[in-house]
Amino acid sequence: MSTIETPSIHRKYPVSSTAKLILLVAVIFGLGVRSCLNRSDKKNILISDVMITDYTTISADVSFEVENKAGHGYEDVKIMIKVYTNDGEEVASRLTTVDLKSKSQRRFVKVLDKFDRPMTDDEVPYADVTLYKPGIFD
Repeated sequence: MSTIETPSIHRKYPVSSTAKLILLVAVIFGLGVRSCLNRSDKKNILISDVMITDYTTISADVSFEVENKAGHGYEDVKIMIKVYTNDGEEVASRLTTVDLKSKSQRRFVKVLDKFDRPMTDDEVPYADVTLYKPGIFD
């Protein structure tokens, strides 16, 4: 009677070095394209006119203006808002998202109400609003 040999499940099949090289080149190319796209987003989106409209010892209303210079709209643009004391100590931060239409300019007001510590009466806060793009090469 003839025997049928089944392939072993536990046998390891090595990945060829050509496939590894192609995968490495694709990953490097993808990281480079992602970095270029992030740089172009930072050129097209401008944040200006940042001010704190109202503040208490435990909250602050931050007002800022975002301008999209690109010919296409952006969805879910991540913006980091940080509030500092006059000594330069960060007391609050918030990551928020906004939608921008093409070639538009909008004003936003965001409330930061979770301070790390309450501010004293003689401390005057100031805000910093930046475009948030996590990246490897940035």
